[in-house]
Amino acid sequence: MKSSLKAICLVFCLSSLLFFTASCAKETPQSSFSGFAFNTFYDFTVYGEHTKTHSNIKEELASLEHIFSVTDRDALLAVFNESDERTLAVTDRHLAQCLKGALDYARITEGAFDLTLGTLRELWQIADASAPIPTPEEIAFALAHTGYSLVSYDEETGIFTRNDTALRLDLGGIAKGYAVEELALMLQHSGASGGIMDFGGTVTVFGEKPDGTDFRIGIRSPYEKGGSAGYVTIRSDAVPVTVSVSGLYERFKEIDGITYTHIFDSATGYPLPTETENPDALLSAAVISKSGAQSDALSTALLVMGKEKALAFCAEYAETLQFSAVLFGADGEVTVRGAIDYAPLTQKGNS
Repeated sequence: MKSSLKAICLVFCLSSLLFFTASCAKETPQSSFSGFAFNTFYDFTVYGEHTKTHSNIKEELASLEHIFSVTDRDALLAVFNESDERTLAVTDRHLAQCLKGALDYARITEGAFDLTLGTLRELWQIADASAPIPTPEEIAFALAHTGYSLVSYDEETGIFTRNDTALRLDLGGIAKGYAVEELALMLQHSGASGGIMDFGGTVTVFGEKPDGTDFRIGIRSPYEKGGSAGYVTIRSDAVPVTVSVSGLYERFKEIDGITYTHIFDSATGYPLPTETENPDALLSAAVISKSGAQSDALSTALLVMGKEKALAFCAEYAETLQFSAVLFGADGEVTVRGAIDYAPLTQKGNS
């Protein structure tokens, strides 16, 4: 009788232990970090045990922001922009990678994305609501000192060269995507099992969610204010995946009755307007890629290209560059290109 009782107790204890262990295994630690950097708000959710604190994250973001800044007076790019020097010795790994990537994307998009738009940005002062609209003569002068063909980068020597000292660099169209991917990698290397990192229109996911389900990233609708157009599904992957969206609703100001965005067309010297009657125009473009920098740069480039050129670009490069895109046309048509799982909520996408 005692032996039977002991056996029952043993089975009960083992069952309880297994239940307790299984319950504990399901509880994955989760940490959240929110703040402001790169002139936008960020909201990161990180899963698993890792060694990074919010102070570490803010320190890394501040460091990257300074490296890519053209407004901090003592930042390398800002000093170079204001100098009469034609060459810049690039020794920082992050700056080297970002400059090389920016130049590559400028070339492949034929200037739809351009790292040399600093002169135009300074002229228009999009961030200053009271700044007047530039004159045609001022715009023509700025365009004369703009163009990716005027710059080059030697990877072996680390020397960046501009042929025109009035040319101003601006990495604003690529730096945020690069930075959020770097943060994701930093967290991964510190032990995080997964995470979703929202960085003001650019979202990076990595690893896996505690419940094993796929990541679902919502895409803002350019047709319905405050609404969602749909979402992309991203499956667990050790490599970070970034979704970057550029739209005509971003950072605008009104000048002489026209509302402008912060995204420039290097062919005209004008920022894109928030409203257009051009049926070939795109209202927004989302790019999904395992490169944060690529996602950021190409979402801008496709938006600037317009629908016809953007579709041709995707047909030629989506497979080789390994990116996907969701294009929202001014005509109301949503087009999906590349190997991505996109589910529309308000419009019907065309594959």
